[in-house]
Amino acid sequence: MVAGGAGTRMGRPKAGVALGGRTLVDRAVELLRARCDEVVVVLRPGVPGPAPPARVVHDRPGPACVLAAIATGLEALSTPRALVLGCDLPFAGPLLDDLLAVPGAPAAAVGHDGQGPQPLCALYDRAAALAATEALLDAGRLRARGLPEALAAVTVADRHDALANLNDRADLDRAGGRLDRAYGQGTVTTMSPSSSTCTG
Repeated sequence: MVAGGAGTRMGRPKAGVALGGRTLVDRAVELLRARCDEVVVVLRPGVPGPAPPARVVHDRPGPACVLAAIATGLEALSTPRALVLGCDLPFAGPLLDDLLAVPGAPAAAVGHDGQGPQPLCALYDRAAALAATEALLDAGRLRARGLPEALAAVTVADRHDALANLNDRADLDRAGGRLDRAYGQGTVTTMSPSSSTCTG
C-alpha cells in the first residue's frame, strides 16, 4: 500500500487523516488484509503520521514519486502477484475483488474510472511490474500511469465508484457522508480472508 503522500491539498499527510473515526491507512490495511497474505505499507521518510498496523518500508533514495513508491513496495515482497492500493481510496474493496477475478494471469489488471487507469488500484505480476518500474525510473519517465501502459494492462471498469479518492477536505466530507448513508455508524465491512497469494 502506498501511503507516503504529504497531502498538500488536504493540509496534512493523508495516511493519518481520519474517516469515520479511523485513519485512511488503517482502512486500506483492512481492505488488503482481507484479500492478501501479506501487507506492506510504503511511507516517505520524513512525512509524519501514525504507525500503520502492518509492515512498513520507506521509499528508497531517488525521485519522490508514486512510481518509485510502487517499486519500493514490489521490491519488499516475494509473492508472484501484488495488489497495489493507495491509502486515499477507502471504497476500493469491490474493485479489488473485480481485479482478483480477472481470468488468466495478465501482467497487470488495473482499475479504470473512465478518465484513465488507476495504477494505485491494481493487481500486478510482481516480477514484471518491478522490472517495468525500474526501466521507467531509469529512463526518467516518472508518470505512474506509465506502468500499466508498459505492461499492456487489462483495464477493469469501476462499477462501484470505488476510485473516489480523497484529495482535499471537500472529498473527505463527501466520503464521510457516503459512509453514513451506507453503514450508519461509519464502519466498513470486508470479505473473509482469501487464500490468494497476492500481496499489497
